[in-house]
Amino acid sequence: MLITIVRAIKIHSGFALVDCTCQERGSTLSWKTHATLCMQPLFQNSETSFSPHSLYISFISSLRKHSLSLLRSPFRHRRSTSGVKSFQLNRSVCEAELFSFGEFFSVEGRRILRGISGPFVNVRSHQSSIVNLLCLNLFWNWRPLGLAPRVRSHSEFRITAPSVGRKNATLICVPVIAESVEKMKIHMHKAKAEGADLVELRLDSLNTFDPFQDINTLIHHRPLPLLFTYRPKWEGGMYDGDENKRLDALRVAMELGADYIDVELKVAHQFYDSIRGKTYNQTRVVVSSHNFELTPSTEDLSNLVARIQATGADIVKIATTAVDIADVARMFQIMVHSQVPLIGIVMDDRGLISRVLCAKFGGYLTFGTLESGVVSAPGQPSLKDLLHLYNFRALAPDTKVYGLIGKPVSHSKSPMLLNEAFKSVGFNGVYIILLVDNIANFLRTYSSTDFMGFSVTIPHKETAVKLCDEVDPVAKSIGAVNCIIRRPTDGKLIGYNTDYIGAISAIEDGLRGKHNGSSTVVSPLAGKLFVVIGAGGAGKAVAYGAKEKGARVVIANRTYDRARELADAIGGEALPLADLDNFHLEDDMILANTTSIGMIPKVDETPISKHALKHYSLVFDVVYTPKMTRLLKEAEEAGVTIVTGFEMFIGQAYGQFENFTGLPAPKKLFRQIMKDY
Repeated sequence: MLITIVRAIKIHSGFALVDCTCQERGSTLSWKTHATLCMQPLFQNSETSFSPHSLYISFISSLRKHSLSLLRSPFRHRRSTSGVKSFQLNRSVCEAELFSFGEFFSVEGRRILRGISGPFVNVRSHQSSIVNLLCLNLFWNWRPLGLAPRVRSHSEFRITAPSVGRKNATLICVPVIAESVEKMKIHMHKAKAEGADLVELRLDSLNTFDPFQDINTLIHHRPLPLLFTYRPKWEGGMYDGDENKRLDALRVAMELGADYIDVELKVAHQFYDSIRGKTYNQTRVVVSSHNFELTPSTEDLSNLVARIQATGADIVKIATTAVDIADVARMFQIMVHSQVPLIGIVMDDRGLISRVLCAKFGGYLTFGTLESGVVSAPGQPSLKDLLHLYNFRALAPDTKVYGLIGKPVSHSKSPMLLNEAFKSVGFNGVYIILLVDNIANFLRTYSSTDFMGFSVTIPHKETAVKLCDEVDPVAKSIGAVNCIIRRPTDGKLIGYNTDYIGAISAIEDGLRGKHNGSSTVVSPLAGKLFVVIGAGGAGKAVAYGAKEKGARVVIANRTYDRARELADAIGGEALPLADLDNFHLEDDMILANTTSIGMIPKVDETPISKHALKHYSLVFDVVYTPKMTRLLKEAEEAGVTIVTGFEMFIGQAYGQFENFTGLPAPKKLFRQIMKDY
C-alpha cells in the first residue's frame, strides 16, 4: 500500500492539514483522506526537550476497512537508497513519501526534515515505524483494552515534576469552587497540605470578580500550580455574562503568568486568534469539551481529539457522561493511544473508574475534591480517597484491577479493606467499586488480563454463574457466585462462592458464644430450624451452608415461587415472606436476613416485626451498612443473640483476598481495619 502526502493545504499553530492519497498495490482501489501533520516542535522559540524527530501524523477521517489487515500487520523499519522511508512487511510494502514543504517551513525546519533517519519519535513515545505511528490515532486499530500502555512522558507540558517514589505521572487536581478570593486562597493551601499537585480555580463561582486584581492576588499566593477555569453556563458552568469579558479574563491570566488556563473547544479558535503573535511561555492551554448526556463512540472520540489538537492545544480535555460503565472503556482506549497529553474523564457514578484508573492508562490528570460530595462535576472522588483509599500514587501500567460488581455499591467497605490489605503485602493491585447495570456487557467489555478479579454482589450473583467459563463445585451447587477470578494463562473466568463460609462461620461462632464457647465436632446448627429471608445469591449461599451443617432450612421470600424453587433444591421448606410474622413452629430458631432490607439509605425498614423475634435464639443480618440495622437493634432489645453482617463480610473477604492474590489473608489487619471503622 502506498500512502503519499500530496500537498499541504493550511498551516495553523504548527499543524499542516494535507491531502493524502492511499493506494493498495496490486489493486485498483484507491481513496483520499485528510491528515494532520504536526510540525509543532519546529516552531518553538526556545530550547525544549522535544526531539527534532518530533513528527506525527494522525488521520482524522476513516480509511476504508479493507486496509485493516495490512495496517495491523507487524512492520520493521529500513532506510531506502532514495532517501524515502520504506517499511517492509512480509507480504507487501507500505511507503510514506514526505515532501518538502519549503514554502511553509524555515530553512532550519527543512534541514531537520531531511535529517530524519531513525524511527519517528513524537513528544510522548517512540514508534518503530511510521505505520505504527499512523495507526496510533486510528479508531479502527485499538489494541485489546488492558495491554500495557505505551511508555510516555508529559514532561514537556508539566510545570512541576512528579513526586519521588510515585509510579505514574498523572496529576491530581483539586477543583476549588468558592464565593470569594479569600476562600480560594484557604482552599489552595489546604489542597497542598493534603497532597494535591495543582488546583483548578473556578472563576465562575466568585460572587464578585475583578480579573486583574483577583487573578494577580491568586497567582501571588499560589502554593501549587494553578489552572484557571471560567466556565460558561453553555458548557456546564455558572458564568452567564458577556463572552468577550470572559475570554479577556483568561487572557489576563496568561499575561500574569498562570500555569494553566482552560478554554472551551467551541471558542478555542477565536481565543487563539485573539492572542496570535503574543508569547506566553509559562501558560499551557487546556482545550476542553464536555458532553453531559453520553459518551460518544470511539470513532467520534478520536475525531474529537483531532479537532481539539488542531486548535493548537497544549493539553486535550474530554469529559463525557457514562450511561453504562462499559462506556468508560472507550475513554480508556482513547487515553492509551493518545499522542497528546489527554485529560479523559467520564462523569457520573458509573464513570468513577475513569477518575481512578487514568493513572494506569496514562491520563494527564484527574480531579479530587477537598470534601466528599462537594464537587464541580458529577462523580468526582475526594482527594483523600484517591490518595489513601485507592493508593493513587502507586498505580502503574502493570497494576492489576479488581472491583466490586453490583448495584448499589457506594455503601461497600470492600475497597477500604482490600486496598489496605494489598498494600500491606506489597501486592500490585487496586480494588474499586463498579456500578454495573448489565454484568454480561461489563465482563465482555473488560475482558483483558488488566482486570483480574471481581467481587459480585446484589443483584448479579446468580447471573454471574452463567457467565463464568468454569464454576467451583460449591458455587455451582449454591447457584450463585460472589467471586470471579480471571485465570492469567488463558483469560478464562472462574467463579467461586465465599459467602457461605463467611456467613455460616459467623453464625456458628455466635451460637458457641451463646453457650459459653463450647466447641464440639458437631456444628451447633445441627438440628436447628434455620429460617432464611431471601432467595437470591446470598440467600442461596446461606441456605446451602446451613443445610450442609445439618440444619432444617425454611426459605421465606416475597416471591413464593422463588422460595419454593430454592427450598426444593436444598431439601427444605418454603414460606411467603408475608407469613413470617406468624411463623412459630418452635422456639430457639435461627433467623438470617440475606436481602438488602435495612441497608443504607432505607435504614428504617425491617423484614419482620419486633414481636415475632422472641421465638429466635439468634438473628443474623448480611447487611453491614449500617452496622446495626433496625432488625438487629430490635432483636437485641428482645434479648436475642445477634450477629452483624461485618462478621460475614470479614469471613468472605478472607477467601476473596486469597483468590485474588494467592497469598494468605492478613486476618489481624482485616479485623483491625473493621474495628477502627
